[in-house]
Amino acid sequence: MFCTYAFLFWYGGKLIESNEISFENMMRALFCIMFGAMGMGSALADLGDQEEGLLAANRIFQAVEDSEKSPIDGLSESGQHLSERSEGKIEFKNVHFAYPNRSNVLTCNGLNLTINKGNYLIILVMSS
Repeated sequence: MFCTYAFLFWYGGKLIESNEISFENMMRALFCIMFGAMGMGSALADLGDQEEGLLAANRIFQAVEDSEKSPIDGLSESGQHLSERSEGKIEFKNVHFAYPNRSNVLTCNGLNLTINKGNYLIILVMSS
């Protein structure tokens, strides 16, 4: 990059010396070339990320389409609702669970969990 700048200033100096261009026009041309090249370099550097972005967007749209076919309605208000807050502990014993669209993959396989009053539970979900 610096060699290119040196060459451009050297050649611009030669043109000024032979009265083929003024100093202001040489600087204007140099800035246009430099800023144009920097913009082009930045744009070309992002080309690989565009393909990854398109693939990610495709996965998101596919997940949205798959969710429309799911028998689980996450926005449903039906089912049992607690009339008041629990004052005791929450306990799960030997829980087995699989989602309907992947019934061969158990999400919970013999889960035992106790949450005592006043404690909080943070769940991290890892996918394979």
